Amino acid sequence: MSLASFLVLVLVFLAGNGLLRLLRFRSSTGPERLGFAFAAGCVILAAAATLLSPLGLATAAPLILTLLAVAVLPVFLQRPVAVELRQEWPSFLPTLAVVVLSFWLASQRPVWNVDAQMRWVLHGQWMAAEGTLTPERMEDPSWAENHPAYPPLVPALTGLAVQLGASPDAGVRGLFPAFFLALLGMLHGFGVRALGPLRGWLLPLAFGLTPAFAWMSSSGMAFGLGADAAVADVPLALMLTGLSMLLLDAFRRGERAQFMAMTLLAAGACWTKQEGAAFVLVMLLATLSCSALIARGEARLRALRGLAVVLTGALAAAGLWRLVAASMPVAPGEDYLSAGGLAALFGNLGRLPAVLGGIGAGLVRFAVWGPLWLVALAASAVAIARRDAVGLLPLLWLLLGIGVAAAGFLASGWRDGDYPRLMDVSLTRLLIHHAPLAALMVAELGRRTLPRRAAAGRA
Repeated sequence: MSLASFLVLVLVFLAGNGLLRLLRFRSSTGPERLGFAFAAGCVILAAAATLLSPLGLATAAPLILTLLAVAVLPVFLQRPVAVELRQEWPSFLPTLAVVVLSFWLASQRPVWNVDAQMRWVLHGQWMAAEGTLTPERMEDPSWAENHPAYPPLVPALTGLAVQLGASPDAGVRGLFPAFFLALLGMLHGFGVRALGPLRGWLLPLAFGLTPAFAWMSSSGMAFGLGADAAVADVPLALMLTGLSMLLLDAFRRGERAQFMAMTLLAAGACWTKQEGAAFVLVMLLATLSCSALIARGEARLRALRGLAVVLTGALAAAGLWRLVAASMPVAPGEDYLSAGGLAALFGNLGRLPAVLGGIGAGLVRFAVWGPLWLVALAASAVAIARRDAVGLLPLLWLLLGIGVAAAGFLASGWRDGDYPRLMDVSLTRLLIHHAPLAALMVAELGRRTLPRRAAAGRA
């Protein structure tokens, strides 16, 4: 990892931690705090780059000043960390071995993935060169295949690193395993709360060993879309997992700080990938409906109010980026989040049997999913038998995620509608985005199965 990329990661973490302190957001463990702070810092950076792009000011100095200002503001407002964290770092050490593997794989070669070269890293180079994520010269329709209207979070991170001197090739690779580290830190905290300090390490470790995140060929080189790849799939998994965790916790003790953190993560998902915006909006609407049925009394009113705020924040984030990137060209048949995309969805329903069959065939590939999918089905069966509505929420979200992916394949005009090929090259992304929900289902089952004293409540 280059020194510039390391500096960017530190700045992002400090800014995110500062914002969490302003919100008085509480974490259970040190690794979980690291995960949420990194995610929040990425949202801050994406917001700053989005707002500064129309002015051509998305350059290093304004972005760094923004991050530093948020990082130090709690000191002047005398807002310490809301609670003293139980560090729990020893139980996180087995997981760190998987993260080290991811960083090692990232160091083995420069940016190689086609999507990274044509989109995510290339957009960061535009920002570094032009001071904006939406440069005027990229409004030419000939650039549509590079998707200049793609969301800003990952390009903002790579763009800032390049502005500080990182190579736009190998120099930015080390940024991406940091998302994986943050994701596993979040899962560690949820595991400690649900399963107890002595068992909490199992959740992130089991998930970290899922082949989707640490694929290796016989030569030891990474391939596919693992955690070391310079693309936006693990970053989206980070945002969606954090949001899901907080939603599950909110059904037990919803707090203002939790809902504010959810708003950050929902905005972050909208700013990470197009499907992130689609999924988050559907997910929040479904959860709003469920909260009206699951919660009771004052808890129901608190949940409805909080989720309404989160949904509003997600809509605002998605709308802001659409407004900023309105002049950017979109490849024919790939503007899914539009009236044309909706029309294509209903106009291609004849694809539905083939799409569902392709998704189903992908999900039963044990070599890709590992044991999590089977365990998730077992956990769902137990939750149904116990009439555990909250325990079934991850299953609902997982099904919604599959539905959003299916809708994308139905609406796709990629390469003149070659949706079978699109499914071949992108179904694994579905796994990366939503496999953490299977892990959360396992933890929810354990929360109700293990003795009370084994589980650790939110500190």
